[in-house]
Amino acid sequence: MVINMQQNKNEISKILLSILKSPLTLISCVLMGGVFGYLLPTFAIKVNNLGDIYLRLLKVCVIPIIFTAISSRIGEMLLKQRETFIKSLQKFIFTIILGFLVVCITGSMGYFLTKYVTETLEKTKILKIDRTEMGKMIDRSAPIDKVIFFEGDNIRFNLSEDTKTNKNDNSFQITIKDYFPENIFEALTQSYAIQIVIFSILLGITIGFFPVDSERAESAIFILETIYEIFLKMVKGILILLPVGLFFMIGSLVADQQEKIIIIIKAMGAFIISFYIFGVLIVLIASTIIWFFSDRKMSLISAIFRFDVLMRPIITSMFTMNSFATMPVAIEMLVEKLNFEKKSTNLYMSLLLPVLRFGNAFYFIIATAFFAIIYAPSSFGLLKILNMSIYCCFISFSTIGTTSIIAIQPVTEIFNQFGLPSSAGLILLIAIDTLVDPMRTTLIVHCNTAVTAVMADKSSSSS
Repeated sequence: MVINMQQNKNEISKILLSILKSPLTLISCVLMGGVFGYLLPTFAIKVNNLGDIYLRLLKVCVIPIIFTAISSRIGEMLLKQRETFIKSLQKFIFTIILGFLVVCITGSMGYFLTKYVTETLEKTKILKIDRTEMGKMIDRSAPIDKVIFFEGDNIRFNLSEDTKTNKNDNSFQITIKDYFPENIFEALTQSYAIQIVIFSILLGITIGFFPVDSERAESAIFILETIYEIFLKMVKGILILLPVGLFFMIGSLVADQQEKIIIIIKAMGAFIISFYIFGVLIVLIASTIIWFFSDRKMSLISAIFRFDVLMRPIITSMFTMNSFATMPVAIEMLVEKLNFEKKSTNLYMSLLLPVLRFGNAFYFIIATAFFAIIYAPSSFGLLKILNMSIYCCFISFSTIGTTSIIAIQPVTEIFNQFGLPSSAGLILLIAIDTLVDPMRTTLIVHCNTAVTAVMADKSSSSS
């Protein structure tokens, strides 16, 4: 009797788990969340803390995973597989250089795509770009330089004549200096991703290359790996409730932007459409790369459009709008569905995602292209377009560890560099940020997943 009851409970648990993990459940909860936010906006905003709590639970596990995955893997490779590590390092550097070269070339093509979309929308009168009104914004901001401060998601403007004290010639050196942690405990508590990555690399090198003795080094690696496994199990448990978390997040998002959404789309519709068309193309290219370097036991079409394979991290990144919260989903997909080896996949994904902000680079390129087409179409030749793409790639490094509105602030430097209206441009980009952030986050995650697929080892079970 007791055994039968236990078996029934286990069967019920399995059924519930399969329902919660079902792609249909995920999509249904996203749609229901949108309807919930639209029909009951006041109530949706009141309960938005439930979505925030879920997102925090996901994010709180990510930093320990990044820290332990990088430190333990580098330490282990240096201690036991030094030659393999050197080969991996060479592969790592080559892949990153090749990745940014591809970003520059495809980004340059994005300029012409943006131009075509913008001109087509104007000719067909689907969307009218009011250059007069946009010009007035520049005229109003011309007499003064607006120094913009970001406090969380809030913005305030300092309208003093003290022009660019925060953006002097030393800004690049300051950015590089900020990559190195002064206090690792502060970096951990504040989630300064790049500082944590650099500290993790240094710790792993010290454990593996300069050990006190091999036995203690192995013990340290064992402890780090144990902590990693614990947090990974915690993440897997949290991911079971992903549909519920998305329901509340989507509900509050739709409720918050309900009144502004049509106005915002009309104001910057051409840019939004261009960025999403370009983003979909990049996602398809990245998906093809991921599939090509997998065991290819399923077709490319199945890998892209099955909701439990590549579509799952895409949906998660688009609706959570948080790359670090999506990282465990992408890792789980690579390991369990495409048969990549777990340790190397965790190492590269943990190492790459905080550092390579491909999505932000593409965003900067399309934003610069759009405003160049509006204000200075004749001055942008092919060489200048390529130069702009390269510049945007380098500027994207300054967005490491930042999210949402804070991540788009460096666009002012790019606009100033190419003679475009930085103040007005930034204000318009801030206005539509909620609408483009899902695709920007997706590009960050998916491009890094593609780079991880190129570098990671295949699981022995797949061979």
